[in-house]
Amino acid sequence: MKENYKRIDVTSWNRREHFLYYQNTIQTSAAVTVTVDVTEILSYAHRSGRKFYPCMVWAVSSVINRMDEMKMMLDDQGNPGVWDSVVPVYTVFHEESHTFSDLWCDFHEDLDDFYDGFVHTTEVYGHHVGIKGRPDQPENFYCISCVPWLSFDAVNVSASGQPPLFPIITYGKYTMDHEGRYRLSFAIKIAHAAADGYHIAQFFEKLQDTIAEFKDR
Repeated sequence: MKENYKRIDVTSWNRREHFLYYQNTIQTSAAVTVTVDVTEILSYAHRSGRKFYPCMVWAVSSVINRMDEMKMMLDDQGNPGVWDSVVPVYTVFHEESHTFSDLWCDFHEDLDDFYDGFVHTTEVYGHHVGIKGRPDQPENFYCISCVPWLSFDAVNVSASGQPPLFPIITYGKYTMDHEGRYRLSFAIKIAHAAADGYHIAQFFEKLQDTIAEFKDR
């Protein structure tokens, strides 16, 4: 593993029993879907002339990079650890073939720097057809995708075997409610070995606060 990966001392870790239980005994994950108010980030995108998608990916990435539970992975020996930071692996849709490709871009705490990097990456690699549109994906990542054609009550991206520790994010199209607020369905799936219900609740609380801060941008 690289220098920005810190191995957890399992012997003194307060989640040791929980991690070992859900990693070795019951290999399960938690999938939670919540309705998120995106009014402020959408308003910011409209008044700034920016696109909603990269702004939303920045908000999610900002929260994930403030939570160790969302930045966990296993080293080559199967030991848990935490990255200093993780990058988003996001999807782009190809209208011609109705397929998608994964791209990744560096994370920056500064929105402007992140936005410029996201747009540049998409312009350079977005036309590449195939599951991996940009090569050399780093090890420190999480997954995020948008389903802009659909509102949903729940979604669960399943895979066989041991669930990965990193979060998988899926969100749908935004719609306006009777109060004039824009909301969308937002799903997170993460291994139970990495996070519990409390951490997922913290994630959504921080995400909503981060989106609300766009009002002052």
